[in-house]
Amino acid sequence: MRGVVAALGVLTLLALAGTAGAQTPGTPVTDPVSGVLRNVERAMNTSNRDAFRSYFDVSAVLVQGYIADLFVPGAVRSVIRERDRAPLEAVPPGDGYRVVVEFFVETPGRAKLLTASLDVRRPPNGDEASWRIVSAEGLTSITGIYTFGCRARSSTRRGISK
Repeated sequence: MRGVVAALGVLTLLALAGTAGAQTPGTPVTDPVSGVLRNVERAMNTSNRDAFRSYFDVSAVLVQGYIADLFVPGAVRSVIRERDRAPLEAVPPGDGYRVVVEFFVETPGRAKLLTASLDVRRPPNGDEASWRIVSAEGLTSITGIYTFGCRARSSTRRGISK
């Protein structure tokens, strides 16, 4: 029994030493690209168009188009999911990524899904908080998706039994 307790103590110390060395002071706790996407999602969920704009470093016309597509009247939930990531060419390693994301915007009973390619980058000499979306291209969109939040009501309206 003493051997098991001693072994557990050694394993605990090794685990603590491994986690202490894994993060050095000044190392960001979160991934900056994920941070930008999380902030954009938060702006969408709070209907804060100004905050949404602040994460884009692209033309106002392009951002206005995304606002028109993503800020849907009556939206109850917005979700952004990263699907793919690759380093940006012609930028220092670790300073920019091309990410493919899906924007899901739900309204009562319906939803839309937009897939986009975003170039997210830290400006030269910028800090971790200065990452911005510097390019955006819509790839696909699907509208009129039926959501199942109102399944009982909509199923009986269509005469569909459970």
